[in-house]
Amino acid sequence: HNAVANGAHQLVNVMLDHMPDAINLTTGDGRVPLHVLSLCDNEEDREATLDVLLRRRGNASLNFQEPFKGDTALHAAAREGP
Repeated sequence: HNAVANGAHQLVNVMLDHMPDAINLTTGDGRVPLHVLSLCDNEEDREATLDVLLRRRGNASLNFQEPFKGDTALHAAAREGP
């Protein structure tokens, strides 16, 4: 989750090569990596990391809702803005 939030797309790619199911691991507050991506401040790194995560989307649940507000990753991205 830290690698995603910091836009470390190369590290995220390597991690998912070795542990593909990590794409659905949740944080303590119930967010998956696609939710956490909205925390990345650098637009280029965020976009590159999104590309890595979406290439793995066969494993990722794009409709996953975090348990507190029911937000999907799209909700998180829309709230955080570009």
